[in-house]
Amino acid sequence: IGGQTALKLIRQHGSIENILENINKERYQIPEDWPYQDARLLFKEPLVSVDTEQSELKWSTPDEEGLITFLVNENGFNNDRVTKAIEKIKAAKTKSSQGRLESFFKPAASASVAIKRK
Repeated sequence: IGGQTALKLIRQHGSIENILENINKERYQIPEDWPYQDARLLFKEPLVSVDTEQSELKWSTPDEEGLITFLVNENGFNNDRVTKAIEKIKAAKTKSSQGRLESFFKPAASASVAIKRK
């Protein structure tokens, strides 16, 4: 179940327990030992850093191995989707930024203008 469907089901049924009781079990196969309490806990008490010191952020090439380890191995993301997303990030980084309008037009040399008499 994706994020939008999960939100729709929560709004419709009110809780994870009610969803599990009322969900179409033929369409959605939910394991008997699925730790839904842990899923709820992720939203109520997310894992956040309480480091009071601000980390300095900088843009650099993505650490592919680190991203795959964190997203796929530690958090259960799909390996193919993560790999494709990394490739998109790398491709976007190599593209040039948007050009300015002046770069499309060159200034035309103006003919000498007659000086008006006063």
